[in-house]
Amino acid sequence: MTEQDKNTKRDRKKSSIKIPLISFYLSIIFKVLSIACFAGALCLFIELGMYIFMDDAIALSLERYERISTFTGSAVWVANEDLLTYLQNTLSQFFHLPTFISETQDVTSQLSQLLSQERLSNSYLQWAYELVIALVAAIPDIMALWVIVSYTWMAKVITIISMLIPCLAIIIAGVIDGSVERKINTYKGKRDSQDKIEWWFLALKSSSYTIIFLYIAIPNSLQAGTVMIPSALATAFFARNVVANYKKYF
Repeated sequence: MTEQDKNTKRDRKKSSIKIPLISFYLSIIFKVLSIACFAGALCLFIELGMYIFMDDAIALSLERYERISTFTGSAVWVANEDLLTYLQNTLSQFFHLPTFISETQDVTSQLSQLLSQERLSNSYLQWAYELVIALVAAIPDIMALWVIVSYTWMAKVITIISMLIPCLAIIIAGVIDGSVERKINTYKGKRDSQDKIEWWFLALKSSSYTIIFLYIAIPNSLQAGTVMIPSALATAFFARNVVANYKKYF
């Protein structure tokens, strides 16, 4: 091999595209987890708002959890019910809800009795005392609602994980179709457009994260299949256009 061939081979190695796959996938996983945690916190605040303005908010929240935890329509490659039961048992070892609620009810009932015995002449202070009494009495219900929302969040995350393989298959199909179109456009000599690739890449990120965020943040009893399959189709569409419009000439 001549020196010129060695230099050509070295130049090709330098010009080849190197994508850090591990860090890329880890960044996506951590970003999705952070979005899911933020959406879960927002869902808790929404549920608390519903508890304030609705009489049967806890019963409705429990009904939504029971519907989601059935895992109907989810993929079978993950033992959804066993995984959810394991997580619940693990949490109950550190935090036993019935005992905590019983102790909280005893404390709040005694505190409510002490506060109700006070009668203030100022109407504003009396209204504040009554508000404090109502808040103290609602602590057991708020704790029960927090646990139900946490279990619902875990069930939704498990259903999202169970739908990863069919969703990835749809997205990969879109990527392959986009790569074929990119190759055809390369042979046709079409010009590159940086604006298109930036727009499609932004749409890809926004659509993927927004659908997951809305599914977890909004209280609902939808199964993951009814949400993740349309999300995968939208992601595949945007991924196809990202690959198809990626720069064709180096």
